[in-house]
Amino acid sequence: MCEDAKTILNRLQPEFGFSIEEIDISRDAALMDRYGEKIPVIVFENGREVVAPVSEYRVRKVLELG
Repeated sequence: MCEDAKTILNRLQPEFGFSIEEIDISRDAALMDRYGEKIPVIVFENGREVVAPVSEYRVRKVLELG
C-alpha cells in the first residue's frame, strides 16, 4: 500500500471505526488487470473506491457517505 494512503487511513480510522486489510495486487492477476496503473486503490465495504491519487479529502467524502 502506498505509504501516503496508509497514513490517511490510519489518521481517519479512529474517527470512522473501519478496519484495514492490505492486499498486494501483484499476486493476483485479476486485480492487476482491474487496477493496474490506478494503485494505490482503496476499496470500501460498500463497493466504493478511491484510486490514485488518494487524498484525505476524497477518502473522507466516501466515508461520510457511508
